Amino acid sequence: MASEAIETRSLRIWMGEEGIMRQVALPVSEHTLADAKENVEVAAKIVKGKKVPGLIDIREVKSVSREARMHYSGDENAKVHNAVAMLVDSPVSRIIGNFFIGLNKAPFPCKLFSSESAAIEWLREFIK
Repeated sequence: MASEAIETRSLRIWMGEEGIMRQVALPVSEHTLADAKENVEVAAKIVKGKKVPGLIDIREVKSVSREARMHYSGDENAKVHNAVAMLVDSPVSRIIGNFFIGLNKAPFPCKLFSSESAAIEWLREFIK
């Protein structure tokens, strides 16, 4: 079930062997609405109509526009993900993750993790 990685301006996206979509943020200055739309569209193509858990490494994210956060927590992304774990390791990435979880109530479970293995363990509950 693993797929080749696709790189957008702001993310590297692929389906991992364990059935968890992997997304790693690239070190760009800001994730814009255009980035969010492109990233969700690429993710949707990879899953082909199936909802999967996603592990998103936001440790390199510097900023996410309000519009991008709204899109990531909206209906289009809910067609792709049934749960999202975000990897954080700095005050900046933790703030961005908390904004996403607290202000942009996604229609799927979201949780922040500093450990990739703990995030994967949590996401395994959502593999169908």
